[in-house]
Amino acid sequence: MFERIKLKFGSAATEDPLDLSVTPITVFVGPNNSGKSKILKEILHFCQQGSLDARGVIIEEAILKNIEEQNFNEKLSHLEKEPNENESLPEGNMIVGNYQERIQIRKENLTQTIGQVNNGHFREWFCQWFLKFNTLLLDGQGRMQLAREQQGGNLQSPPRNSLSALFRDDEKRAEVRRIVHDAFGLHFVIDPTDLGKLKVRLSEEAPSNEMQERGVHADAVEFHSRAKKIDELSDGVKAFTGIVLGKLRLSGPQLPI
Repeated sequence: MFERIKLKFGSAATEDPLDLSVTPITVFVGPNNSGKSKILKEILHFCQQGSLDARGVIIEEAILKNIEEQNFNEKLSHLEKEPNENESLPEGNMIVGNYQERIQIRKENLTQTIGQVNNGHFREWFCQWFLKFNTLLLDGQGRMQLAREQQGGNLQSPPRNSLSALFRDDEKRAEVRRIVHDAFGLHFVIDPTDLGKLKVRLSEEAPSNEMQERGVHADAVEFHSRAKKIDELSDGVKAFTGIVLGKLRLSGPQLPI
């Protein structure tokens, strides 16, 4: 989503400040305490606010890449939410957000940002109403958090967290299962048998059908009891699974930062 990031310093004290052309995959490499996590947090702040962090010590300037209208509309459709009960939605407004936050905006104002993502308040609208909800920081804690136990919630209402959404989507769950199995030889499943809670488990055997994974009858309870809770596995397994869950969150495709 970025075209260029200029730093406040160079690769050495005598060098000019680095001016980085950002590619679809940009890797920061360096020893501990060299600023890798810090620059990611400054990038995240920019994505959320549309401005540089006044306390930032690494980034001097950030230039966004304009987004094509078709790509914009596709990603926006994943962000749109239905009004809550008794929530008023004036004509021309829409609700966008994720599982943690939602805001009501003028759709016309947001669509005006296409082609103007580096222009004053258009940049702020683009970042605060669109880019922040399409950006995911998968630091160590964030990766682990995505694979932890979450509330199941009311299945007759919209999902309130990523596991609840994934539990309802057999296709996406199967894709997570395929990726995790390719990596570890274990099958990703979501265990609902602790009523009201959803837990990630990795099983040596795949569920024979959807109801064996999603049910709470005797066969489902027995199946999940044989699988390993992800909390019992290594940090590497938990981190990898969290990255996969982050990529396939049902708020839609995530924009790389």
